[in-house]
Amino acid sequence: MNSKLCVSVVAIIAAFVMIACGKDVKCQSFVTDPNTGKTYYYDISPLYHNDSVYIDVIWLRLPNGEIYYVNFCGQTSSACEEEDTTVCIRLHDGPGWKYVSGGSTSTQKITASDRPDYPSPETVLVTYSHGVKCGTGRYTTKFYITCRGVDPGFIYNFENSSFCEGSLFLYSVAGCPTSP
Repeated sequence: MNSKLCVSVVAIIAAFVMIACGKDVKCQSFVTDPNTGKTYYYDISPLYHNDSVYIDVIWLRLPNGEIYYVNFCGQTSSACEEEDTTVCIRLHDGPGWKYVSGGSTSTQKITASDRPDYPSPETVLVTYSHGVKCGTGRYTTKFYITCRGVDPGFIYNFENSSFCEGSLFLYSVAGCPTSP
């Protein structure tokens, strides 16, 4: 009887962790700053929302009307038809719109910032790749999350560094590191 109870408790805890952290993707990571060699802990789970949320709470509308919808560590709630899509982009399609993947949840990487103007540890880089076909490759979206007292987060800038890559810049408490 006790073994059944233990198995049930473990299953409930595992289900909660999957909901809280976006299914099979880890929302926490230890990141080593290549400039100092110091390791920091980041938790981007405040940027995740579960499947019961009807709309994505983090998004950015560009001046041309295109929109980036985001759900860190999980599937976006937007109109992207593909599963495993963390970044969904609404693009012009003739007189209407089409929705395409800007990056897959399963490709999430949390690393030190690779930009000197957004240095680690105050900024952490979260990358999603394997989006829609783009040229000879696939679209990639990079998020530079800078430590600010905003919860869950606020996208304040966008750069199209190449035809197949977009960079978005966020202020969020999720960009605040802690020492291990």
